Formats: sequence, C-alpha cells, structure tokens
Amino acid sequence: MIEQKRKDQERQEAIESQKQMEEEKSRQEQQKKNQLKSFFDNEKIESGEEVITIAFRLPNGARKQRDFKKNYSVSRLYDYVSLIEDKGFENENSQFKLMAGFPAQNLDPNSLIKSQFPDSDQELVHVKEIEP
Repeated sequence: MIEQKRKDQERQEAIESQKQMEEEKSRQEQQKKNQLKSFFDNEKIESGEEVITIAFRLPNGARKQRDFKKNYSVSRLYDYVSLIEDKGFENENSQFKLMAGFPAQNLDPNSLIKSQFPDSDQELVHVKEIEP
C-alpha cells in the first residue's frame, strides 16, 4: 500500500515536472515570437540601402510581400515566415523550408540575401511544408 502511494506520488511529480517544462518552452517560444514581431514592426529602411522585395507564396496560394535589406541573413526570411499566422499547412505545427529559382532550390538560412539574389530587386519565394 505504501509502495503504491509512493509510485503514485512519483508519477504525479513527473507529470507536474513535464507540464512545467512544456509551459516554460511555450513561454520562451512566445517571447521569441514577440521579439521577432517587434523587430519587423519597428524596422526602418533608410534611403540608399540595398533592398529587395520578397513575395512569399504560401501552400494555400496566399501571398505575403515585404521588403528586406539585402545585407540580412536569409534566416530573417525564415523568421518573417514563422510569424505568419495561417501558412496554409495541413499541420499548423509543421516545419517549413523556403525555395526560390527555377528549378527551385532550398534557401540556406546561413547565407546572405544578396548572395542568394545578387542581381534582383524582386523575388518570389515558395514556402514548403515539411511533413513530420
């Protein structure tokens, strides 16, 4: 009887610990999302800066368009897409990749935008859902 109570208590503590870890992870994700949103909302593009207009084609056919500084890392494109609420994914928690060109190539998040699109001031980027 005492052994069963101890096991039940350990199981309950494990459940509580898991719940706390999930809540902390969710809180950190929301904090990161808020920081990114603030960055994009408050970004200023000065005249004379190299800028590219990127149109993102989402899986549901919708388009989102925004200007980006060419000296940004491609990871900023991934950050921007991560903030889009309805990406048209079958599973809203899916990861995604960004593709451009013909034939379509994956965009490397570690490269600079100007190295991916050196001679362009407008580009179409496809958002592709990665199946889990």
